[in-house]
Parts: sequence; structure tokens; C-alpha cells
Amino acid sequence: MNRIIFYIVLLVIFSFSLLSFLFARVNDSGKAYENYLYYEYSMLINNYDQAEGYISKAYQIAPYSFTILQTIIDINTYQGKYKNALKYLKEITSLYPDDKENNMILFQYYFQSEKFINAQEILDTLSKYHPNDVDVLFEKSRMQYLNKDWKNLIQTYYTLYISNTENIDIVNKIYDIGIMTGNTALVSNIFKEISIYNESPQVIELLIEVLLAEKKLEEAIDYVKMLIKIDGNTEKHIIRLGELYLLNKQPNLTILALEPVFESEKYTLEILKLLLVAYSSIENSENQIMISKKIIEKYPDIPLGYEGLAFAYLKVRDYVNSMQILLEGLNKFPNEINFSIAIADIYHQSKDYNNAEKYYLYALNIDSYMYSVHNLLAMMYEDMKKTTQSDSLFKYIINNNKNNAVHLNDYAYVISERNNVSKDDLIYALNLAEEAILIEPENAAFLDTVGWIYYKMGTYSKAQEYLEKSLSINKNNPVILEHMGDIYQKLNDLSHALVLYEQAYMIDKKNKNLYKKMKKINEQSN
Repeated sequence: MNRIIFYIVLLVIFSFSLLSFLFARVNDSGKAYENYLYYEYSMLINNYDQAEGYISKAYQIAPYSFTILQTIIDINTYQGKYKNALKYLKEITSLYPDDKENNMILFQYYFQSEKFINAQEILDTLSKYHPNDVDVLFEKSRMQYLNKDWKNLIQTYYTLYISNTENIDIVNKIYDIGIMTGNTALVSNIFKEISIYNESPQVIELLIEVLLAEKKLEEAIDYVKMLIKIDGNTEKHIIRLGELYLLNKQPNLTILALEPVFESEKYTLEILKLLLVAYSSIENSENQIMISKKIIEKYPDIPLGYEGLAFAYLKVRDYVNSMQILLEGLNKFPNEINFSIAIADIYHQSKDYNNAEKYYLYALNIDSYMYSVHNLLAMMYEDMKKTTQSDSLFKYIINNNKNNAVHLNDYAYVISERNNVSKDDLIYALNLAEEAILIEPENAAFLDTVGWIYYKMGTYSKAQEYLEKSLSINKNNPVILEHMGDIYQKLNDLSHALVLYEQAYMIDKKNKNLYKKMKKINEQSN
């Protein structure tokens, strides 16, 4: 019984204490509210010092009140006391991390002050409580751009796009950043996801461009076909399909896609250009000639038709018509350098060196810095046995193009092919060829040149090393195969030499030297 009385007494004491605490809290809240009302009255009569005093008292009584803290921030900001405002702003964001507005203000302060670590901490808090809020996502994208965090920036833009699928500008930003930063795989996956629920032509067009950047031509072609189903069989889409077929080495499909447009006679220059390239790719000279004539007829003020027609005639070895068209083209477009180069090349091949030189020089008069023309002219001087002029031109080219591996290699090979070439000249040629190899170490032609120079120097083991590497890269080059055969012949391995000569001859049956070499080995074997 005594124990029961004891527990009742304890319960009464505890209840009294709890009530006293509650009354005290209520009393404190009342005082805080009273001070807040005085603050508001002071603000109404523009007595800011008095207002600040009352709100400070309210804060001492209720330091965790959101309203009081917000009021202190506002009055300090209004009075230009930004340090005080910042102090309470930090406090309110610490107490109320889910409050978007104040956290955004604090983030902006840190960002503008370039306190990016602090800004990131605030942004992490905002992202936790407001993960899909557009304002938060925008600020997140700013930080990611600053940090060059491209993958996450792309993902953030994607989230922004999901919140507003009408905003095509965001899609363009995703594309631009993906292309510029090499994150094409991520962007193509995002665009594929978008296209599932939003078959927007703009999105699919950008997806096609991204797939093209990834060299995924088959997929790009499939999406162009999808685009045609969605957006119609427009000329723009047909041209894109034709271009992709060409890039995918399917010229016949390019022709199949474009011929209906051509036959309808509603074609543009772009259609004609693609057909010209496609017919050229399958060596259909008859249609090349026909398309080139159409271009001249419909677009007489551009050189393309003349160029296409001249080169089509060249392919069928109709040099008379080719030359006639080239001269017409040059007369009509005197500053179009391709005409003069092509004319010079025809004269060069026919060993009419005077006329060839005339037109090479004409081309250089149009563009004196076109070193490929200097190279052609130097090669012609070499054919004419004018080695002084050839050397002078090659050295001029190399001095002005020290990082051009092709010119280095060409001059090295030219020297190695000269009759009675000295050892010093071969050493000089080897140095040139090795410089070219440093620039392009996996170039089969350059490796062949180094190997051939070692062959000419009588260092057959070294020659074999370079020629074998060259062949491992390009197994079907008749020149490299013949050089390798020559090395095996020097090493008295006639059976291997014969195999290589035969392989080269199967590719280049017009090579009389190869035929003589094979015949000689067969006679020796018998």
C-alpha cells in the first residue's frame, strides 16, 4: 500500500513539472510573438533601430523560429548589413535544409564569390531535397560546366528535357556538348530513349549525326529510314540517305535511293553531286558522263560539271575529249586550279614536258603555296633527269613543310631510285624517310621506302625487317611485294622471291619487269 502511495506521489510531481515546462514554453512563445508584433509596428513607422531591437529579443527567446530568422535576414539585407544577413542565412539553411529559397540564395552567394566548394555543398543539399526541381537542375548544370563534368552535365540536361519536352534548345545543348567532348555514346543512348516516346524529327536528325560521329553507319541509315516514315520522303532526307549509303560503301543503294528523284526531274545540285560520286564509285563512266552533262546544262556557272565530265572521259581513256573539256573549263573558270593541274598531268603522262611545265606553273600562279603542285613538278623534273631542278624544288617543299611526311617520303624514294646514287645520298634519303616514319609510323609506303633504301645500301636484313612490316600493313601493294621479292632474290631464296613476284603480277599484269624477273627465276630453276 505504501509503495502505491509512493508511485502516485512521483506521478503527481512529474505531471506538475511537465505542466510547468509547457507553461514556460507557451509563455516564451507568447513573449517572442509579442516582440515580433512590436517589430512589425516599428517597421511601419520606419524606426529600423527599434525594429531590430525587438526582433533580436524575439530571436533570443525563439532562436529556431523560421519566421524570426527569415525576418532578421530580411531586415539586415534591407539595411545593407550583408555580413549579418549572411550569418543568419547560414543558420536558417542549417536548421531548415529543405528550404529551397534560402539555400538557393546562399548557393548564389558562394558561386558569385567563387567559393565553389561551399557552393557545391549547398547544391548537394538542394539536390537531395529537390532532385527534379528545374531551378536546382539549372544551377547544377552551371557547376558541372564549371567543373568540366561533361557526362553528368549531359545527364542533367536530359533530366531538364524530361521536365519540358517542348524545349528543343536543351536537346541541341546535349548534342553540342556530346560532340565537342567526345561523349557521343552517351548522347546517342539518350536520344534513342527520347525517340521511343517522342518521335521528334529534330531529335532523330541529331541522333543520326551522333551515330555518324560514332561511325555507326548502319544504325544511322536505319534512323534515316525511320525519319522518312515520320516526316515524309523529303529531298533533305533522301539526300541524307544517299550520303550515308556512300559513306557505307554502298553506292548502288545511293543510286537506288536517288534515281526516282532524278527521273522526276525535280532534282537539285546536291542530288546530281551524289549521283556523280556514286556512278564514279562503281566505274559507270557512261552515267558519269550523262550526269556531268546535266550539271553543265543546269548549272553552267559552277566548275563541277566540267571536272566530272573531263575525269569521266579520262577513265575511258578518251584523252582528246577530256583535254577539250578541261581547256573549256579552264577558259570559263581561269582561277579554278584543278583544271590546270589535270591538263599538266595529261601532258606529263604523255611526256609532253614543255606543256606540262607550262600548266603546272599556271597552277602555281593561282596558288603559289600549293605544295602538292610543287611536288608534281619536282617529280616531272626527275622524270626528265633534271635532278638539279628536282632537288631544288623538293628542298624548297620540305623547308616549308617540315612536318609533311608525304613530301619527305617522296623525296627519299626519288633519291633511292636514281642511277649510280652515292652512299652519302642514300644516307641523306634514309634520314628523310626515317623522319617520315616518326610522323606516321604505321604507313606501309613509308616503311617500304626505308626498306628499299636499306636494300640499295646492301643491308638486306634491315631491308627485310622494314619490308615485312610494310607487308603486314598492306598485303596487296604490288610495289611492296616486288621489293620484298627483290630482297629474297638477294638472299638467294628464289622460291620465296618467285611467290612474291607472282602475287605482285596478279595485281599489276602490265608490269613487264615483274614478268622478266619471274621468267628468269623459272629458267634458273630448270
